Amino acid sequence: MEEIRRIRNQLLASCDWTQLPDVQMGATARAEWVAYRQALRDVTEDVTHSSEIVWPNRPDSN
Repeated sequence: MEEIRRIRNQLLASCDWTQLPDVQMGATARAEWVAYRQALRDVTEDVTHSSEIVWPNRPDSN
């Protein structure tokens, strides 16, 4: 689980910029990023083995 948390933390850090107040993006895009970041935080809930992890898709890669 430490490896999963490390990956999750890297993914969160890579999109920290989306939450800065001076970033120009629409309300829909911002909401998608908020949901993605929450899904990353929740990824380890109710997981007993790393093979059960389902990583959420980044909003900009859909």
